[in-house]
Amino acid sequence: MNEHILVIEDDDSIRTLLQLQLEREGYQVSLAADGEEGIVLAAESQPDLVLCDVTMPDLDGYSVLSELRQQVNFVDVPIIMISANEDREYVRLGMELGASDYLTKPFLTSEVLIAVQTQLKRLQRRKQVYQRQVDRITQGLTYAMPHELRTPLMVIMGYSGLLKEDIASLPGEHAEMIEAIANSGKRLHQVVERVLNYAQVELAANNKTIPPLSTASTGQIEGIAVGAATQAGRTNDLEISQDVFRVAIAPEQFVIVVGELIDNAFKFSPVGSPVEVVAQQIDGVATITVTDYGLGMTQAQIDAIGPFTQFNRSMNEQQGIGLGLYLAKRIASLHNGKLSIHSIPGRQTTVTVQLPLHLQND
Repeated sequence: MNEHILVIEDDDSIRTLLQLQLEREGYQVSLAADGEEGIVLAAESQPDLVLCDVTMPDLDGYSVLSELRQQVNFVDVPIIMISANEDREYVRLGMELGASDYLTKPFLTSEVLIAVQTQLKRLQRRKQVYQRQVDRITQGLTYAMPHELRTPLMVIMGYSGLLKEDIASLPGEHAEMIEAIANSGKRLHQVVERVLNYAQVELAANNKTIPPLSTASTGQIEGIAVGAATQAGRTNDLEISQDVFRVAIAPEQFVIVVGELIDNAFKFSPVGSPVEVVAQQIDGVATITVTDYGLGMTQAQIDAIGPFTQFNRSMNEQQGIGLGLYLAKRIASLHNGKLSIHSIPGRQTTVTVQLPLHLQND
């Protein structure tokens, strides 16, 4: 049991009593002596449940309740109110403001524990329902959407490709239109593939699906890197140093990880600056690093990396949907590896992926 409970109570003896009883049951407990401290601590610690006294100086429990319920992170967090006033109007007010339960003083610690356990079980059931809904959507993306998305794209890209073969015989305006259609088709195809890859990886992670034993070779890196450099029009900027060995990851997943990192490096660094790709074995671990000398990232941006997250889009023209780094990190984690980022804003970024080596006797 690792649930985290925040107790907001101005009475020292009651606060200590609740702490001792909850910790005895295996809960992690944080304490706040007043409402203002409670709101700050709630934002910092993100508890799974809040026990909040009603009658406190300056900021009472109802004000704390109202403030927390306005925050997105506390929409579903159980908040149990504690008060010496058992008047029905006070109870109703708490419920109207979003209280999950209401306990009156004096209370038995067993009553508190039952209320806490009940609310945490309800929270867990809601999370399970939500996760099933997410899984259904993800499965739809994984199994149904590939055909529905890829088929019309193949038609668009196929016919635009045929038209491009005759582009020399067409008026200039028509040629520009065909070129735009072809380029937009390629761009949309990249977006679709990223979303589908994301759906497949999330489904595997949520279902705790262990990837089957498969191996990739770092010899694939050169082809991936040259392809990304060619697409970016920056083949002269690419620098590769690689030892060839096998890595315990499916080849198609390896292509996604390496491809996303190299693509990002070209995307966020200026033409003429090097993009360095290095593959080597360090302490018995496959280590691939990609370094660029471009925009860089702050630590806050690194910490905030997630699906569909982009930074400073209003200032930096970007193509894509903000999945690259997250997708690479997620795939590495699924294969018992890890991804780390070291960056100096405005100067450089180095992304390192570590993956298990494939051992010959596996």
